Amino acid sequence: GTSTKSNMNSSENAPMLTPRPLEDHDVVSLSSKPFGSLPLLLPDNLAYDPTTNQVATIVDNESIGSNYNDNDESTADAKSNDGIENDESLHNHPLVIVPHAGLEMIKEIQQRHSQNGGDERSLSMIACVGPFRTGKSLLLSNFFSAGNTTTNGSSSEDNKESSPASMAGGGCTFDVGPTIEGCTRGIWISTHALREKKTGTLKFLLDCEGMGDPLGGDDVQNTRIALSAILLSSVFIFNNSSHPDRSSLQFLRYLDTIRKRMQNQQEQQQLHYPSFLWVFRDFFLQLPYKRSAAGKGAGQVQQQQQQYTLKEYMLERVFNQSSSAAKHALSPQYGNIRKNGEGHFRGNGGGGVDNFEGNVVDSLLHDFSDFNVLNIGYPKRNGQIPFEPDELTNLGNISFEEFDDDFRKDVNAVVKYCLDASKPFALGTNISGIGNTGDSGGNLTATAADNSKNKKNGKQWSWLSPFTDIGKGRQKQKSNYASPEEYARWCESVIEIVNSEGIIPNIPDMQHQLLQKMADEQVNKAALEYTNQITLYLDSCSVYNNVEEPSTANNTKLIQEYHLKGVAEQEELIQTSDDIMTILIEKLRGSISSASILTKSLMALKMQCHDIVDATKTANQEGVDKNIPPSSSSSVLSELLVENKERSKVSCEVLAHSMYDPIREIVRDVDPSSPTFMTVKEFDKALSQIKDLFQRQARGPCINEMMTVLLDEPSFADRLLLEKNQMLHASINVQKQLSKDVQNKESELKDLQKDLEVAVKKQQQQIELLQHQHKQAMEIAFKEQSQKLLALQEDMESKLASSEKLLKKEQRKHAEQLQKQRKDSESRLAEEIEAREKQIMQEKKVFQDELNKVSKSAKLHENTSIQMEKELKVAEQQRIQQEQKLELEMKQKIKEANDKLELEQKHREEEVTQVQNDIKQKEQEHRDLLHRLEEAEQSCPKGICCWL
Repeated sequence: GTSTKSNMNSSENAPMLTPRPLEDHDVVSLSSKPFGSLPLLLPDNLAYDPTTNQVATIVDNESIGSNYNDNDESTADAKSNDGIENDESLHNHPLVIVPHAGLEMIKEIQQRHSQNGGDERSLSMIACVGPFRTGKSLLLSNFFSAGNTTTNGSSSEDNKESSPASMAGGGCTFDVGPTIEGCTRGIWISTHALREKKTGTLKFLLDCEGMGDPLGGDDVQNTRIALSAILLSSVFIFNNSSHPDRSSLQFLRYLDTIRKRMQNQQEQQQLHYPSFLWVFRDFFLQLPYKRSAAGKGAGQVQQQQQQYTLKEYMLERVFNQSSSAAKHALSPQYGNIRKNGEGHFRGNGGGGVDNFEGNVVDSLLHDFSDFNVLNIGYPKRNGQIPFEPDELTNLGNISFEEFDDDFRKDVNAVVKYCLDASKPFALGTNISGIGNTGDSGGNLTATAADNSKNKKNGKQWSWLSPFTDIGKGRQKQKSNYASPEEYARWCESVIEIVNSEGIIPNIPDMQHQLLQKMADEQVNKAALEYTNQITLYLDSCSVYNNVEEPSTANNTKLIQEYHLKGVAEQEELIQTSDDIMTILIEKLRGSISSASILTKSLMALKMQCHDIVDATKTANQEGVDKNIPPSSSSSVLSELLVENKERSKVSCEVLAHSMYDPIREIVRDVDPSSPTFMTVKEFDKALSQIKDLFQRQARGPCINEMMTVLLDEPSFADRLLLEKNQMLHASINVQKQLSKDVQNKESELKDLQKDLEVAVKKQQQQIELLQHQHKQAMEIAFKEQSQKLLALQEDMESKLASSEKLLKKEQRKHAEQLQKQRKDSESRLAEEIEAREKQIMQEKKVFQDELNKVSKSAKLHENTSIQMEKELKVAEQQRIQQEQKLELEMKQKIKEANDKLELEQKHREEEVTQVQNDIKQKEQEHRDLLHRLEEAEQSCPKGICCWL
């Protein structure tokens, strides 16, 4: 029949809910398709339509197994479930990966993250398995809709609550149906993921097909689904609607089947099994109390009751584990129960179980990395109001806030445990990150030793190490968490495992082989990219250096004529190779999760691409690391270095011939009368220019070699030939030149005698002319100097007379000012004394009048007479003090005026003295000037030498 997965964003009945993430998780959408979930694995009898996100049963059996390879992907041959409930094609069909669905979404994560750069993002899967119609899809959908969510994108402040299950999402991520038939076929993956904020791990949900569905598969199909979930998940949820008893183990029969198909269980199962969470749905029964002896006394045993937890009840009552083993199993690490001799499922005696149940219990307690039991109560509305029957069949359409607190609390507990237990999925290691023998990190010592040997131009190949620096003096090993690409490839391998029959191969070996295969593919891809890039670089290099010389245009013709290819400097080629390798290594670091495989891959890539090994060395020779596998052929870089050397040799040979051949033709020309004849000096200069230009234009490692072969050696022979020819021609030319020189010297001597006679006559005339001119010039200069002296003397005398007059005038004026100031001061002082005396007389008169009045009233006031006399005496004393003070002030002012007059008079006398000194200095200068003129007239001869 038709089975449909609902679109989380387009469900007709489900309300639209607003995402609200947990405190330590974000909800991210990772699919470009508008669906809440996508199929990951499906039985091959189902066809998937990616446009509607629906699957349907294929009627034509011939198309089974090949329908996913058909590009049409049409469901025209599909039919409804009605009328085919007993069709044999519905059972025991291999699982296949669905194209254009869940696996493609995981690969898109890898592609987007590779484009953005950074470390690989790790994945974690939470799978839910169990009987059909027990609410698995609803439980997984609650991972997103649990907590505080509101419809239509609006938030409700009244409904906020702090819940570990406060995820995002809405409606049902996975299809929830009202009929008795199961809705899920195969394994579906959510298109949203819970991203842990601290680590960035993406946690997806896997909804698995229910077991026991009449329209589903048989026990073989159930085992395939369960084994796929175990191998692909980090948390394995077993969802069961019954209560904890031994009959519940029947639904886990596939664990016994898986155990029997596994080899080397102690090496495989504990390494790769996820955490196991048993969830009992609609659980409402009370757990019994356990009895433990608290103490004894007075012949009586005192008992203390304590209620079982659900996990304790399962371990002791259902699994029949001893109390000590059960206590050990409750601890975080209990994997040593079997090794310590405790915890075996007791199958003998009363209350025991058969071997099948014992294997299931043993697998639960020892194969899985963790074991826990939780329950979820019966769903009710807020206020413990039961749902109506039609509501119970459509719980997926009911908002999570409408459920009662107990139900939400139970769901939150399940969500919290799953998120805490969902560690990043790893290949080749267990969940705690401990590697097996095939993935232990590689020979790091050998890698470090190899790093010390591989130095080019003083630079160490640090990119060969699988470590990255995280601080000074500290290093951290690359984690083995699977990247999205590796997880997708592991899904393809899981399909081969679950569809096979018989013994299951060693899982760690398969994972290691898968990682190695992917690493080899990445290495081959990187090697091809390296070859293309380094070859492109070499071809893009110029044949000759452009030094802006006239010969550059000629070089272009040479390149076209001889079809020359690009030449690189050896250091540049090695440096470019190093740069390309660094980029490729970073890509390999992001695409290979295993540290040991990464180390080997880096070494393989280096040997294939970048190694520069002398072909004459062997593994037995000193200096070759025996830990490195021998290379079947030289590396790409070695071959390119050889090719580049050959290109350099050809280009240098063409350039050298084009530069030196014209010079060599000139050297071979032995005719000295030829216009192109060259001397040895000219040859050396031309050769030096050619070498300099050759070194600047030529490229590659063969410059010095070709310069020696094509320039130094031929030029040495040509120079010897040129020297011999030049010496022969020089001896012949010497004789001819000597005779010509004698004749030239005789004619030159006659010309010199004539020139000498003419020069003597001309010199005599010039001397006479110069003597006459000197005499005239001296007379004119003496007259001008005399006139200047007279004018200067007159000017000095006039200035001296005016200065004396001005000085006398200033003295008279100053004396008058002093006399006037003195008279003014005396008059003002006299006036002030007179005014002061008048004031004193008036005050004395007033005091006398008052005294008379007092004396008149003395008879009436005899008691006050003494006081008045005292006041009179005080007044008289004050008057005397004021007169003394006034007299002192007048004397001080007169003294200050006299001091000021004396200071001004002294200043005027200094100015007069300065003027007199200036006059004396001018007179002395005048006398000196006259004296120098007289000396000049006496000492100057009347010859031409004095004038010159």
